[in-house]
Amino acid sequence: MLIVSKTAIKARPYRVLSGIGAGAGAAVVMMVVMAGLRLAASLPTIPELMVSPIINFLGGQAFSDQLDRLYYAGRPLLFTLILEGTLLLGIALGVIYARLARPDPITGKRSPIFNSPAGGILYGLLIGVLLDTVFLPIVGQGVFAGRAFGTGLDSPLPLWAGLIALALVYGVVLQRLLPSAPPAAQNSETVALPVPAWGEAASPYLGYVPQEVEMLAVESADRRQMLRIAGGALLALLGGVVLTVGGTILNQGGLVSPVNRVGDKNPDNAEGAANSTNPPETPETPTQVAQATTTPKDVAQAQVIPPSPTEMEATQQPTSTPAPPTDTPRPTATDTPLPTHTPVPTATPTATATATPTATPTRTPIPTDTPVPTNTPVPTRANTRITSVNFGVTEGTPGAIPAIKVREITPTGSFYHVSKNFFDPAVSADGWSLEIKGLVDNPYSINYKTLTYMLPVQVTTGMMCISNPVGGGLIGSTQWKGVRLADLLAKASPRRGVTKVVMRAADDYADSISYQKALDPDVLLVWEMGGIPLTKDHGFPARLLVPGIYGMKHIKWIQSIELVDYDFKGYWQQPSQKWNDAAPVKTMSRIDFPSEGALGMGPQDISGVAFAGDRSISKVEVSTDGGATWNEAYLKPPLSHTAWVLWGYLWTPDAPGTYKVMVRATDGEGNLQTAKRADPFPSGASGYHTVTYRVKSG
Repeated sequence: MLIVSKTAIKARPYRVLSGIGAGAGAAVVMMVVMAGLRLAASLPTIPELMVSPIINFLGGQAFSDQLDRLYYAGRPLLFTLILEGTLLLGIALGVIYARLARPDPITGKRSPIFNSPAGGILYGLLIGVLLDTVFLPIVGQGVFAGRAFGTGLDSPLPLWAGLIALALVYGVVLQRLLPSAPPAAQNSETVALPVPAWGEAASPYLGYVPQEVEMLAVESADRRQMLRIAGGALLALLGGVVLTVGGTILNQGGLVSPVNRVGDKNPDNAEGAANSTNPPETPETPTQVAQATTTPKDVAQAQVIPPSPTEMEATQQPTSTPAPPTDTPRPTATDTPLPTHTPVPTATPTATATATPTATPTRTPIPTDTPVPTNTPVPTRANTRITSVNFGVTEGTPGAIPAIKVREITPTGSFYHVSKNFFDPAVSADGWSLEIKGLVDNPYSINYKTLTYMLPVQVTTGMMCISNPVGGGLIGSTQWKGVRLADLLAKASPRRGVTKVVMRAADDYADSISYQKALDPDVLLVWEMGGIPLTKDHGFPARLLVPGIYGMKHIKWIQSIELVDYDFKGYWQQPSQKWNDAAPVKTMSRIDFPSEGALGMGPQDISGVAFAGDRSISKVEVSTDGGATWNEAYLKPPLSHTAWVLWGYLWTPDAPGTYKVMVRATDGEGNLQTAKRADPFPSGASGYHTVTYRVKSG
């Protein structure tokens, strides 16, 4: 027999599984506080600290495969998985705390510290110390780190202190949510109860009671405990669904490839239709073809834009700029220098300008401690790219022009963007400056106002991600405004022996290009895109534009340029990633319209884009029989040798059936696009884009 209290028998039971609901709730509150610290104090979130180690763990091949499958859903999905993992860890820690705080099974009492906030505070401090000493080194940060490397965030709150604060929030909330133990029995009647036989249920405290008595006493309390447990599990599940769906919607279409068709809806950018030179369903006219008799020249691409009258002052004259080192090759001056007042080319380029440059307009002086770099003339390269371009007519009715249903200028809201960050940096123009340093005699910095007051160059240039699969949408072409990188480097007076130019960004991203490529007049530092300032996604305040090389070298949020004499390897060229460092753009072509599916009998307009970096496109061919025969497509005159080229093909199916339509391109140097299929990793995808159509009768 065992003497127990009736009051104790009726007391609500304590369940260790209550830690599930309490842990989930505490973890959610902690993540809300984490988001607040991210917004208010730029403290990196736990997912941000984990992204680089995860990318390094995956490696370049796995990263490319996931980007190929998921497109923009990859980042929100990974972010969601990390948050869900944090939530599950919070649940596990809640169960551990609940077990530590369980009452003694005989006396029904537990340590007083677990019934007060002190228990939660001590538990939170323990978790915080583990985060600082174990978690931070695992994710590549120093023990008790003051700043998070790899996120580009300078928080006024040290990283270690922020993690301690988050752990304390978790511990205190956990203690408050966990059910308290029942008080010890006082002035209660005692009764004698038999010790249960083998297999009978035991009371969680104050000894043993028969199963029937316990069930009657605790039925209501058990129901509340189960609600807590189910609520915690449901919260974890619901949070994952909401984060996944919401993140996918907010990240430019999620699983959908951002193909650049005119007919696509683009709510993010209202100027899309205005920027398109090919309205939907409107074919080009023979007049447009007649106007395209002049082969586009390199000079037509980069036009110097004169300043407005309000920016001029007669007393301010540009200063001379030292030339780069003589031992480094520079482009040969075989073309006429760029005119200063040539209008920006429209959809149909005009004849190449041959007039000598006029006097450079003067600019309004800007107060600065650093001399303003001037627009030093850079000789343009010889026009040896485009040998012949077919501006004629393909099969069909004589004089018919296929309708090209693709945008020639990609709206900014539709232009692809890929980065290593969960949250891209938000850089202020007022606080931004670009530092040019390294092996130079005249290192200097330039602020945003000074940069944008320089005499600009406007170009139409395409850009493609090295991770873009065959037929993929990680590519675009638009207008940019900026200054030549060669001008900025010349101002710094580079020394002999420079081999590479290293660029570093506000998010701690870094990459490099060869010094010879940096002197290419096509390479610009730009601050406008599509006629408006760069958006945050595309690198505001300034980014690099490097035609002929894949997008990972077009550094966004650029903060410093350093000239070095060694082979610098960037973020994606590290041993864990192994992407190609030279990264020249491979010739590609894509069928954009119509989408894969059913077609009717009769003439069909097929159209798409072709791109070869800075080599332009001289020919596009289409096969409607799976590659057995090829027919030349119509090419719309390109806006520049660095822009993509729109092509169209008028096709009339012979009979109903299934057709495999393929496309291939030849670049401006006469090199045919390779048919060899290759994945994006490590040097960019290759192969012919193929679309299957089912032609129905009637």
